Amino acid sequence: MSKHKPESPLTKQQRAGCVLLGMMVAITIFVIHFTPHWIKKSPPDPSFFVDYETLHTFDSVVHAQKDSLYKTKHFHTHPYASRPSLPPTHRSPFDPNTADSLTLLQQGLRPWQVQNILHYRAKGGVFRTKQALKRFGINDSTYALVEPYIQFDSQAIKPLPKPTYAKIKKDTILNLNTADTAELQLIRGIGRGTAIKIVAYRRQLGGFFSPNHLREIKGITPDQADSLIPHFFANPSDIQPMLFYRASMERLVHHPYLTYKQADFLYQTKRTHKNIHSWDDLPLPNDTLFTPQDLQRLTYYLDFTPTTKSGK
Repeated sequence: MSKHKPESPLTKQQRAGCVLLGMMVAITIFVIHFTPHWIKKSPPDPSFFVDYETLHTFDSVVHAQKDSLYKTKHFHTHPYASRPSLPPTHRSPFDPNTADSLTLLQQGLRPWQVQNILHYRAKGGVFRTKQALKRFGINDSTYALVEPYIQFDSQAIKPLPKPTYAKIKKDTILNLNTADTAELQLIRGIGRGTAIKIVAYRRQLGGFFSPNHLREIKGITPDQADSLIPHFFANPSDIQPMLFYRASMERLVHHPYLTYKQADFLYQTKRTHKNIHSWDDLPLPNDTLFTPQDLQRLTYYLDFTPTTKSGK
């Protein structure tokens, strides 16, 4: 029997190509791994990139920085050594209201703290307690060292002025609907904040028909209202009511005497009914929507006057 060799899947040319490719890969690996050991590394010539003048300037800067770092490390020089040094600490009794800057610095205070203290005094500020110094950034440890030396000159501290009130005659009465914030503050017990609240509530309501409205303002206590009411009167003719047929839903909702359900009822009613001239003409769904108290006080704040002659 004759023996047949197994046929290779590659042709003769393909096998030769594989051998050649393997040799090229082996040569590439050899070159990558062994070539760096044969070539001596040498630093690039700086003159190839910059001119000699630039290179000399760069070297001068580098040497100057190295020299500065060397002095800082070995001679303990501080970057801010050129600044004037602070006076040595020498604590002694002092009055923070009259002490000069040198005396304050000698107590161990920082320059910025001393500057703030002097600025506070220049604006008329007066130290009345020792603890007041803490407001200028003095921590507890420094304050504990300084506190025993603080002494006040009682004659130099002026007493706090007592609050003065305008002298209003007993029979003086102001119109609560026309008085501005300045006039309201003439009454003892009304400050700027309370006066602003009164005017804001008056604008939101539309005006006052009685001084008793002061009891409804947030921030005025019952006792305070009792003392203020005798100084005012309110004329209902000064009230600026809302026009029923022109009032928007937003305006109705924001009125202090109307709830959302009440405002919605009035708004829907004015859109569907064109012949309403008073509260009696309103088609109230029940007796609980508006209580008698609601109808009594709302009488001043809703005007049913028709917008045109035809009532539309």
